Amino acid sequence: MNRIQDEMVVHLESTDEDLGRDLSTKDRNLWEEYRGHPDSTDLRHKLILRYLHLVRFNAERIAARLPTSRHMGKEDLQSAGIFGLMEAIEAFDLSCGVKFETYCVPRIRGAMLDELRETDWVPRLVRSQTSTLAEATKELDTRLGRKPISSEIAAHMNVPREMAYGKNVINVSSPLSLNWNAMQ
Repeated sequence: MNRIQDEMVVHLESTDEDLGRDLSTKDRNLWEEYRGHPDSTDLRHKLILRYLHLVRFNAERIAARLPTSRHMGKEDLQSAGIFGLMEAIEAFDLSCGVKFETYCVPRIRGAMLDELRETDWVPRLVRSQTSTLAEATKELDTRLGRKPISSEIAAHMNVPREMAYGKNVINVSSPLSLNWNAMQ
């Protein structure tokens, strides 16, 4: 690893208390210096290190919400988030009066979510339908005080029974065998 990667690892492993939260004047000076010299890799590197804690924080939050079947670790999310942070640094306009943290967090999270979508083998529509099915099942389970049967779920969702629990439902939490038809 080179010096920059070593410093990023140290910052990703540091705690929030280590980061010195009250650097507003120092931050402003760093941003102004960077805008004056946008080709300076050292200044860009300092900005990346300054805001790297936002990458770590968002990676931890997203990783905590992922099902165990998703094989993307916190480190992979952090890598994607660093690219989002770098893009935010390039595009940020200091004169617009918005804090950089407010501006960059959606871009960091977006880069992480884009990476998750890109590596996902299940189409978004299928994930959405599976999520809707799970929510309906949970709601009926609570209302009925028992596990609902497929016809109750179908009626609740206003879909044919086959759509609620039939051959069309796949388990998106684990991959299917390539020989799935042969196994039936």
